[in-house]
Amino acid sequence: MKEKKIDWSLGAILLLALFLYSWNICNAGNANDFYTAAIKSMTQSWANFWYASFDPAGYITVDKPPVALWFMTISAKIFGVHGWSVVLPSILFGVASIWLIYQLVSPYFGKTSGRLAALALTLTPIVVANSRSNNMDPTLIFFLLLAVYFLEKSIEVHQSRWLMLSFALVGVAFNIKMLQAFMILPMMYLFYFIASPCNLTQKLKNLSLATVVLVIFTLFWPLTVDLTPASKRPYIGGSTNNSVLNLAFGYNGIERLLGQSTQKNNSTPQAKIVSDQQKIDPAFMIGKPGLFRIFQADLGPQISWLLPLALIGAIGVLSVKKQQQILLWLAWLIPVYGFFSLANFFHPYYLVMLAPPIAALFGIGLPALVQLFYNGLAWQRMLLPGALIVTFLLQIYYVSFYYRWNAAILAIIAVLLTTSKQKNLLALVTVCLVAPAWWSLTPTIAGLSDAYPSAGPQLLRNKDHGFEIDQTLLTFLQKNRISAKYLFATNDSSTAAPYIIKSGEAVMAMGGFNGTDPVIDLKEFQKMVRAGEVKYYYYTNQCSGHQEIINWIVKNGKKISNSNFKNGTLYDLTGIIFQK
Repeated sequence: MKEKKIDWSLGAILLLALFLYSWNICNAGNANDFYTAAIKSMTQSWANFWYASFDPAGYITVDKPPVALWFMTISAKIFGVHGWSVVLPSILFGVASIWLIYQLVSPYFGKTSGRLAALALTLTPIVVANSRSNNMDPTLIFFLLLAVYFLEKSIEVHQSRWLMLSFALVGVAFNIKMLQAFMILPMMYLFYFIASPCNLTQKLKNLSLATVVLVIFTLFWPLTVDLTPASKRPYIGGSTNNSVLNLAFGYNGIERLLGQSTQKNNSTPQAKIVSDQQKIDPAFMIGKPGLFRIFQADLGPQISWLLPLALIGAIGVLSVKKQQQILLWLAWLIPVYGFFSLANFFHPYYLVMLAPPIAALFGIGLPALVQLFYNGLAWQRMLLPGALIVTFLLQIYYVSFYYRWNAAILAIIAVLLTTSKQKNLLALVTVCLVAPAWWSLTPTIAGLSDAYPSAGPQLLRNKDHGFEIDQTLLTFLQKNRISAKYLFATNDSSTAAPYIIKSGEAVMAMGGFNGTDPVIDLKEFQKMVRAGEVKYYYYTNQCSGHQEIINWIVKNGKKISNSNFKNGTLYDLTGIIFQK
């Protein structure tokens, strides 16, 4: 029996990924407060765990399904709730995704291509930033790559059970980040239909059965939640009618493409909130819709460094032979690229969905272009210089925003490489990856784990670790809360989350994530005050919805004067006299 040799190059790439994703992570604060608060709550009861409740009292859920948070909660249960412990699953899934893309590329295109794909994915800036967060995307990418792995296996060994497992994993991925998981479905159907050796009837039969499996695994959690009486579970955060399916197809679905226009029973439309944020917050700066949006300065430095070379490399490979595997990655890339070119509402870190196909096509395409440069037809020989020119021009453009001299040096090296008659693969890889490698290193150097992950030199200038609690306020509330169910109520999760993380006690985020969810009206809130469930309301500048309730609180509540309360105004609601 022949022993498998250890691939030391792959091992080095995996260690590099582990370093980039984990170094300095202990100094990264609470990661994404919104999800960390939910994890803290989910460690306290099975109900909170199942529903992904944002708060320990089970008032409202986060605006995503629970699967990724389940892994993080298990980690937090083992190691305690810390920034590093809730990020640990993302780190592990991120490294595992590097290994998976190697396994997906190398059997068909060789170890060199597999290693290059793994290295490119490792050094994709937005991949590094995401893998240092407790957002859902690293978990999602791992499950999608695993689904593709079993899709390929089903075709390779001619066994439909692996196809069923592949589609089941996409169903599980839906319960990680909803419809974002379905972005690879066109590729999966198309690739199986093209690549499977089965006859047409068998293909249709297998795909039909796989679709049934997909539906079952997709809907199991949403239906169990939606069929549970609303009084026995938290409100579904982000929905307009307390339904998981409404959340999936509304806020996490069509609104991502068309933009948010829902007014959730309050005076501040969600669309206006997003519009205002897009003007001032880089986390919402996504450029103008259009074919070349992904290359624009707002988004390109996160994902697009190698995209021209990847696309031209795919042309080169297809010009030699009709390789079905290249179609797999193109069929992943093109629909996802199209969505992000047109969509009106997403965060830049969602572009991680483009990272696997770009990395794979880069790893496959660059060696092929080098071979064609020496052995191809006249037009094929022009592909590598053309790819290098476009790629280096794009990289120089991105670098010039921060480092003009470095951009000039890169330009000189690019000219020398492009015009040289000798095209050394190692030299090409080094120069192609040096700029994205530096961008990828910035979150690691900054020691950040952001709610809205990004990479770039701007992180080295601004190390904002987010909202900090007011310890004086927390001490006052814990001392005077008495028997109230909630430590305090406030309007949105960004105010509530740090106090949940610090104290482990229930804080009511009255309107969910942005403060706009129609969870409660004035009469219901008054009922809770009358019953003694809510004693204090904390008003901050971030309060943007439920204006009727806030006006009632300001008019009738007792304002507590304490100059030591830094970030807002506290109201005592216990003295309010209700009319019978």
